[in-house]
Amino acid sequence: MAARLDRLKAGRQLGRYEVVRSLRRDGPFLGYVARAAGAIGFEKRFVLQVLSPGDDDERVTKSLVVEARAAALLEHPNVAAIVDLGRADEHYYLASELVEGVDLATLMRVAGDAPLPVPAVLHVVIAVAGALQHAHDRVDLDGASLGVLHLGVCPQKIMLRPDGEVKLSGFVVSCARVTAARGAPKNDFAGLRYAAPELLAGRALDQRTDVFSLGAVMYELLAGHPCFAGDETEVRRRIRTGRVPPLSEVRPGIDPRLEQTVMQCLSVDPDRRPPSADALRLDLLHLAASQGLQPSSVAMRDVLVVHQLDASSVSLSLSEDGSVSEVLPSSDSHPAVTFTGRAATKDRRPWWPWLTVAAIASAAATAGWWLSQT
Repeated sequence: MAARLDRLKAGRQLGRYEVVRSLRRDGPFLGYVARAAGAIGFEKRFVLQVLSPGDDDERVTKSLVVEARAAALLEHPNVAAIVDLGRADEHYYLASELVEGVDLATLMRVAGDAPLPVPAVLHVVIAVAGALQHAHDRVDLDGASLGVLHLGVCPQKIMLRPDGEVKLSGFVVSCARVTAARGAPKNDFAGLRYAAPELLAGRALDQRTDVFSLGAVMYELLAGHPCFAGDETEVRRRIRTGRVPPLSEVRPGIDPRLEQTVMQCLSVDPDRRPPSADALRLDLLHLAASQGLQPSSVAMRDVLVVHQLDASSVSLSLSEDGSVSEVLPSSDSHPAVTFTGRAATKDRRPWWPWLTVAAIASAAATAGWWLSQT
């Protein structure tokens, strides 16, 4: 019988990884920040997902191994890379790239009900769509499709780096969770808001299932609130029936073509959605070009700066016992996930006095140099 694996404390070794601190649970997985040491003081940190006790049955572990092998072949700038799959103490673990930044859920929680600027929204969605298409198109060495789906696209899985670049994580974990639950995970209400109707119904899944989830994220970014509101029962009902308030009702003045694209993504019938993530990406690129919009990492970086979630306003701290210390408010649906898993905000003092002092000092230096030359 497999040894029981409770929450690992800082310093515990699992394979070649040493646990640094805990992250939130993700379905049947216990999450950690871990480090691997090399020669001459080399060290690198990763996100470690470990199957929790009672969830490492043959069905789940088989899915984990199959999906990890496929996801390890993903090489895309907007995908958080899978780097290792191992077994220690009779338990499976998955190591993936640790993205320095904040997740989209944290940004949305800090922004409150305020919708994000359209160029920033388009940048996120276009990047994630590109990552999804790369995964959907991936083939093995014999040219056979790997059949990689995400099945868990949601704000918690979309990471934003301080420079505004986007990384999508959770390919393997999401698929294994769906396998474990034989459908949408019932214990993840936050993720349920982005689940496609066919996923809830246990029907056949394809790349349009991920398109639906990304559409739900896009709607929330543009509207400032989830498109499927209510308790779990109500959310499931709204998803199955396609009850979504038109974007123009909650964000007057939105481009009709953008609204049409979002609503198509949220169609109950997969055949009415964009046929692929790439079709959605190209549609949004054409729309941006026609409107003179510039979706870019700069647009997203500016949003992070406005909400003081950029690198200059977030500092790292690690308590001696490795526990997570959060200053940003947290909730079950939008836990604070920040730089290397945790952040403490610096004092938000006004920046303009320092700018004034710097300007005066620069002017004085320039005047002194000019006088010395005359």
